[in-house]
Amino acid sequence: MPGLNAFLRFCSAALGLTLLLAPSLRAEFGLVARTEVHLEGRVEGRVRVLSEDARVTLEPGARIEGELVLPQSKGLAAKEGRPTVLADQVSAQFSLLNRAGASAVASGQRSLPSVGFPMVEPPARPVSRRDLDLGGRDDSPIRDARRVTLRSGTRLLVPGAYGSITLTGGTLRLGEPNRRTRYDMESLDVESGGEILLEGPVVLTIGAGAALAGKIGHPGRPQWLDLRISSGTLRLAGGAEVHGFVAGPTVKLEMGSGARVVGGALVDQANVAAGALIIAIAPGNPISVLDFSGPLFVHKALRLQDGFAALGNVLPARFETGLSYEQERPVLVLSERGRATHRTAQTERNRAFFIAAACALDGTGFDDADILLVRASEPGSPGSALQMRLPRRRYDEAIWALTREADPRIARSRILNDPLLQNLFLERCLTATGSSWKTR
Repeated sequence: MPGLNAFLRFCSAALGLTLLLAPSLRAEFGLVARTEVHLEGRVEGRVRVLSEDARVTLEPGARIEGELVLPQSKGLAAKEGRPTVLADQVSAQFSLLNRAGASAVASGQRSLPSVGFPMVEPPARPVSRRDLDLGGRDDSPIRDARRVTLRSGTRLLVPGAYGSITLTGGTLRLGEPNRRTRYDMESLDVESGGEILLEGPVVLTIGAGAALAGKIGHPGRPQWLDLRISSGTLRLAGGAEVHGFVAGPTVKLEMGSGARVVGGALVDQANVAAGALIIAIAPGNPISVLDFSGPLFVHKALRLQDGFAALGNVLPARFETGLSYEQERPVLVLSERGRATHRTAQTERNRAFFIAAACALDGTGFDDADILLVRASEPGSPGSALQMRLPRRRYDEAIWALTREADPRIARSRILNDPLLQNLFLERCLTATGSSWKTR
């Protein structure tokens, strides 16, 4: 089955990405853009385009030290994984203009399915109405403020929700050792004399974009900075440095000459000027188990979106699918369309459930997932649904118990090809999670 083989290839590739502690792992992306890439500078890593109606322009001097991954049109499904894909085969709306020549892309082109990406939720609003203008030798922590301007010195910003943060100089420290902390800001402006350093892993959500001429992050530990921007533009002036991973699927990234991103960026549009540099870093290269350096949400969601895009090829034809996220946990919905015969209905449900569990938890990095399986109702009878929160640990335990296979790829293949094992997998998951079918 071509669809099954494609799904297995996805699971195999994703599994390799879950060896999160291996420092030799290749970075998944340097730059991911939804609708536009204008590149004059250099990306040391993979560049991926998500939308079939995107525009890609490689100016003279542009260089991609990795693959250029284009969205896969439906007509190219059989060529998945081949090293060369012509841009004009993607769609009539897709545009690739390469003024840099054939040597601009070090590892050639290939295709992956066109996928969406979950939006970044707006930041929480500040409760405080205090405006602070700070400088001098005072080093007391900053808390409970709407607007903060730091002109000099070094200050610790207490985790919480703030309005606008402006650094004309000095150093702002974020985070706490050995603990992931969260910050919400409506806007951020770091001038060339300012810098933001991290004391530990930080999730920083910004609402209306950011302008950076200074530095932000922890050099050597880009996994510490999970920078999320819900709207607007991320402007990096010449000399600006971001050590972290940027997630802004509706945001425009503008990098001036000399700007640098060490980690990776997922945005809507990217304009990378000559002399600007993006260095791709693999997720999960921790120095200690307390670094929280595993895959960030941007990595996990992108892996899952890829698997979800392939579901239509492997699920029974009468199932419709949906994917959303709740508090960064995937929620995968399978709905039966119409009625199946009594003989095949349960077999198809068992298979659909296993495929959904594998898609959500196998190689994505998520610790658990919600799976909702909606059963079609018979005439005159109420419908029913199964809603299960399945931890990855329970998923792994069930696969091992049913197959006793040391190689996970072989174990998955055995279950996918055996209706009895699919039934036993569902039964084990029901028992382990205490879930059951309920009338709706």
